[in-house]
Amino acid sequence: MQSQSYLDKLRKQGLKLTGQRKMILQILLTENRYMSAKELIDQVQEQYPHISYDTIYRNLRMLRDEHMIEESMFEDGSARFRIRCADPHHHHFICTRCGATIPIEACPMELTVPAPEGFLVQSHRFEVFGVCGQCRSVTK
Repeated sequence: MQSQSYLDKLRKQGLKLTGQRKMILQILLTENRYMSAKELIDQVQEQYPHISYDTIYRNLRMLRDEHMIEESMFEDGSARFRIRCADPHHHHFICTRCGATIPIEACPMELTVPAPEGFLVQSHRFEVFGVCGQCRSVTK
């Protein structure tokens, strides 16, 4: 999805199209990886030097709640964010160093035992954390 599509969706929902919000979306679209609030604020502050963490987190929560971005908790306890995938249902290998994602083509839920009788699965997540080949080659 292009940035204009995201902006149109925000407009449709009656949400303001602030410069900061547009910039956060553009960064996430351009980077196409999981990013921490710190990484985002460092880039946004180049244009908006007085932006606060509160503003960053408020925007991230809103974008997450509008299903435009995904949030994942990394093993160090930090939340990181990336643009929501437009592709059909899939999961990811996630690099804990750079935040890169590699799609997992098969869904583990489809390969396991079916849900117990009477249980309605509403959603699920499957994420595998590790270090990507590029980051591993840098540390060798």
